[in-house]
Amino acid sequence: MASSALLHPVRLRIVQTLLADGDLTPHQLHARLVDVPIATLYRHVNHLASHGLIDVAQERLDRSLAFDIDHRIDSDTVDPVEEVKRLTGGLGADKTISANPTTAGQQQALAMTRPCGAVVFFGGVPEGALTEIDSNAVHYNSLLIRGHYGANSMQVQRAFELAIDPVFPAEKFITHVLPLGSIDEAIDLARSGEALKVVLQPNPEKE
Repeated sequence: MASSALLHPVRLRIVQTLLADGDLTPHQLHARLVDVPIATLYRHVNHLASHGLIDVAQERLDRSLAFDIDHRIDSDTVDPVEEVKRLTGGLGADKTISANPTTAGQQQALAMTRPCGAVVFFGGVPEGALTEIDSNAVHYNSLLIRGHYGANSMQVQRAFELAIDPVFPAEKFITHVLPLGSIDEAIDLARSGEALKVVLQPNPEKE
């Protein structure tokens, strides 16, 4: 039950803070709950999100405007499954990637995929969270489901080739450039969702 997700003091404080201060990114939330370790905060935020008790901040969705995409769907204003079906003439997407750590996201990915389509679970859900799947929908729609984590050497090589290709807008993915000595800050920015990609530059040599 969603209500049981609140039966933890840290989760309750997160919800109380959001109710009092409005929309916050995880980084901003951590600034208000400084006594909660950042890794613990992320874990509980993901847990609350997986139970539908909080929503992801608008920040990353707004950043998508910088990319040449055909459609942008805001799940706060429309049903993402219905919108995908509408955009595809009622069929659904050929391939769907669930890259967010919520069970709801995985369920939506399955529901918005067309018959004989493929679904990839790229974002892992919090430990202990289980995604309910309509096995009949998978069976009768001949859906292919697979998980993916990390990358092999061939995929790393391909990613590197794309990154240095002038046609590929790699610079749009880089939101922060920090000195190597600020690696802890870089990790916090990445975990909080405020950063897409962070570049760390070697610290200048001291004379």
